[in-house]
Amino acid sequence: MSEKPVILMPEDIQRIMGKDAQRNPKTGLELGICAATIPNLNPGFTLAHNIMPPGYRSSTHSHTKVCRGTYVAKGRIRFFFGPKGEQVIDVEAGDYIYTPLGDFNSQLNL
Repeated sequence: MSEKPVILMPEDIQRIMGKDAQRNPKTGLELGICAATIPNLNPGFTLAHNIMPPGYRSSTHSHTKVCRGTYVAKGRIRFFFGPKGEQVIDVEAGDYIYTPLGDFNSQLNL
């Protein structure tokens, strides 16, 4: 059986990603389109907006239910991959980086 498509109208996206979004003041993460905000959405899909404070570094973590794609709209970010952050990649505005399901990572806003 296939999943029923979820159709989001522009007003839905504005509501979810706009003034009604849930923002974490410490990390800048704005929870947007995901299973927590859209009923019946495939839990493996998330679209979030994140404005990281200068110098902020996230804790090392992995996502067990979703893979992660990051597009850098502005500034520079250093990604650390692996349980101990042993692989380091610097990205800047215009770059896209993919993090597979379960990979350990953290980010530092340069």
